[in-house]
Amino acid sequence: IMNDGTTKFRSNETIAMEHLISNKFDQEFINVTVWRDGKELQLNNIQMCIPNDTKNGHLVPVHQYEKQSAYYVFGGCVFTVLTQPYLHTFSDEWYYHAPRD
Repeated sequence: IMNDGTTKFRSNETIAMEHLISNKFDQEFINVTVWRDGKELQLNNIQMCIPNDTKNGHLVPVHQYEKQSAYYVFGGCVFTVLTQPYLHTFSDEWYYHAPRD
């Protein structure tokens, strides 16, 4: 996965990492190559796990109708639930403009 969230697809093409992951199934095993401390490391038989509490297959809720916003303030920081309407505050193309860290 490159620093912009994409990964190699074909010889000269890249795709979003999320697209690659979305093609996998829950409980499927995958092999991953990562870099740690400047060395290549093979991780084999990593099991894909999707949390049971996700509704409609979305990890980030699309809408939260008839629910009050949940938030927590600690040390001047406000923590809130991540939702797609919040991501759309970055722009209609939030996928490209929202912070990734």
